[in-house]
Amino acid sequence: MTDPPVKLRLIDFVQCVLERPYLYTTHSSYDEVIAFIEGYHAGHRQTGTRWLAFSEWLQELVGEGERRLMARFRARYEDDTLALQQLHELYNAFLWQPDSAPLWVEK
Repeated sequence: MTDPPVKLRLIDFVQCVLERPYLYTTHSSYDEVIAFIEGYHAGHRQTGTRWLAFSEWLQELVGEGERRLMARFRARYEDDTLALQQLHELYNAFLWQPDSAPLWVEK
């Protein structure tokens, strides 16, 4: 008897962190998760994620304002959990846009 095939999802690092923040941070607060993701991107040249492009896209949704895009995004929600869930949904939606570049290009 063979086991049914396992369905695999190809996800990037940001998706991993947003999906299970408690695996990457101590308290899983919104600020801690954003600091972790931003720090990861500040320390690596090629991350394999679309976080920087997503931030530009999110800026259009949130609107113009004084810097601190992620703080302005957080202010829209009642608590950290809800803000992180919404950020995760928006990041996934951004990745599925037809004009969003693929994560990996096959050669």
